[in-house]
Amino acid sequence: GPKKIKGKAMDSVDGIDTSKMSREQLEMYCHKILEEMEREREERNFFQLERDKLRTFWETTRHRLEEARTSL
Repeated sequence: GPKKIKGKAMDSVDGIDTSKMSREQLEMYCHKILEEMEREREERNFFQLERDKLRTFWETTRHRLEEARTSL
């Protein structure tokens, strides 16, 4: 990513200045970060679903507990 060096911004990938990379290297890097972004998105969606399941379970359990208390 962009790094500041003595007031100048320098874009580098794995320590290589992107302005010195070939088109093929840049395309490969672009493909790599797009794949990484997709994996991150899938992981985020998975954890959001897990969060929602836990919240639903919690609400259901809490409701059942309240019902059990009122029936005593």
